[in-house]
Amino acid sequence: RPRREDRLIREGEPLRSDDDPELIVHVPFTSDVKVRGVMVIGGGSGSAPSKLKCWVNKAPGEIDFRTADRKTPTQQWDLAEDFAGELEYQTDFTQFQAVSSLTLYFPTNVRGDGATEVWFIGLRGEGTLNRRDMIVTAVYEARAMPQDHKTPDDENVPCMPAV
Repeated sequence: RPRREDRLIREGEPLRSDDDPELIVHVPFTSDVKVRGVMVIGGGSGSAPSKLKCWVNKAPGEIDFRTADRKTPTQQWDLAEDFAGELEYQTDFTQFQAVSSLTLYFPTNVRGDGATEVWFIGLRGEGTLNRRDMIVTAVYEARAMPQDHKTPDDENVPCMPAV
């Protein structure tokens, strides 16, 4: 379990948006979790995010910069600059029960322009140990169609028409 002081370490580079304040972070989990709270520590000089929109269980890329403002988030918060990591934003716990992924969208920063910087994103909650299996797309046929099931041996044999 990370210590409280670990969130204040500023080694390396922060997560930074490109030329504008918008930033999207997709967080997948290996098993379902119940998320109770979110913490964000942003950069200084007005580069800290000032708003957070969050979606639960969206596929990677489903929420992008073109669609984020048009899709209703699971929950959103107005963020305060918090360089000490003391503020935690509570989730609507009923909406964050069986979370396999979170998509976090930071639409703007305190300054209102330029890059947004994030040093730390903390999630408080608990794992459910319910692992999600890979989704398998299967096609079931009521009646097999021989022309759909060619094998290398069948390449020189004409198919029988379906009756």
